[in-house]
Amino acid sequence: MTESPLAQRPLDAAGGGGPRRERFVPVLGLTLLILALLPLRLWRASLETSLWIDETASLVLANQPVGMILDTSAIDTNPPGYYLLLKVWLKAGRALGLEPGILWARLLGVLAWVALAVITWSAGTRLFGSLYGAALAVAVAGSSYSAVLANDARGYSIASVVLFACFLILLRSYQEEVLKGGGSVPWRSSAARWLLYAACATAALWTHLLSLLVLGCLALWWLILLVRARAWRSAFARFGAVAQSAALLLFLPWLAQLKRQVAGLQASAPTWMTPPTGFNLASVFWWWYPFGRVGDPHQFPTLLLPVLGALSVLLPLAVAVGGRLPPQRVEERQARMFGLLAYGGLGVSFVFVILLWAIQRLGVASVFYTPRYPALSAALWAGGLVGLAGLAGARTRHRGLNLWGLLLPWIACAVIGQSWGLSSETQGGLDAALARQAQKPPPGAPLYAMPSELTPFYKRTLAGYQVRRIEDLPCGLAGAAE
Repeated sequence: MTESPLAQRPLDAAGGGGPRRERFVPVLGLTLLILALLPLRLWRASLETSLWIDETASLVLANQPVGMILDTSAIDTNPPGYYLLLKVWLKAGRALGLEPGILWARLLGVLAWVALAVITWSAGTRLFGSLYGAALAVAVAGSSYSAVLANDARGYSIASVVLFACFLILLRSYQEEVLKGGGSVPWRSSAARWLLYAACATAALWTHLLSLLVLGCLALWWLILLVRARAWRSAFARFGAVAQSAALLLFLPWLAQLKRQVAGLQASAPTWMTPPTGFNLASVFWWWYPFGRVGDPHQFPTLLLPVLGALSVLLPLAVAVGGRLPPQRVEERQARMFGLLAYGGLGVSFVFVILLWAIQRLGVASVFYTPRYPALSAALWAGGLVGLAGLAGARTRHRGLNLWGLLLPWIACAVIGQSWGLSSETQGGLDAALARQAQKPPPGAPLYAMPSELTPFYKRTLAGYQVRRIEDLPCGLAGAAE
């Protein structure tokens, strides 16, 4: 069987320039994307004013002994993987002579974001060519949710990246092991790909519990592809089954704690979980995915925002599905790969959100928290939009113009969401809490901090005070007061 023209010549390859140019352009584009956004990611990560309660829980827990991390995680809402990683990261900062402040703690998320940009651009270029690799990286790594997760000291920042890596590995494996017949692909290459899938899936499971649902959706998608292609004897079937089983087996020891974690979540959730209404379900797709963790879909400042959010998905969907553009130079396998990216990314995200909604609606567990939990599949949603734009754009002579035009509402939402997020993150925090005190401590006054593990992460806020650990509070004060 001959190699797919998609692999022989990327969709956007133009005459002239040769292989060297085809290698140089993606690298240059990726470098420019990272250089443009990385300073903003680092600055947001350094803001003490955006430190929120769940992050403080991560920082306090990461400063405890390993045994306490494991015991606390068993009754918390997530496995201990992220807390153990953060503990090692903070120790590494101290070993390097650095005071592990808020920037250092959040730097894990920033590095995960850089990995997301590199993985997305590289995989997109291999699958679809440099034009679509660039669009995929911009849509995914430039999205509002990716910006939020990059400066969030929580397991989302790791889990969301490795879950999207699993999605891309599935795409690449299907292309190599099914569409091309698999005969020319060495078994070692397939085994290495699926080994990486198992590693990414395991990392996702140990850093965020709801990764289990996303991976379940990916497993269902893998099975559907397998049944449709009837590729029962392919490496896609054999190695795929082994990789997914291995990830589940490696997580099996922690599944024994699942009932306790659900009970802990149920006890705390009534005060902050999103009501599972139809409006709140729909708002995930026209508000939270496009704009990220900002604002409130019930009280938006202008009608333009919900319209723009809805257009981010409806415009590429309408053109890709209902458009009557005449096919031009569209090879069947090219269209199939765009379809896999589109309907796989959107479908997995949609089913995941529906599951969250239904689980809470049926009273099984409180897991429908729209500002945060859908973030685990936000990269897949963005990838699906690029797939829709690719399906529509590949049918015309002006592929690039159609591609970026159809993605324009999504990119505009990302810019608005991140600008909005910045305006809120620079306000509030401990600084604002101290300012609201009726008897604010004067500069230079002693302050006893509790929990004391958090004092390094509020270094700038507390710079004007004599900060002491709560453990150093003189025990004689109680007796003197009496």
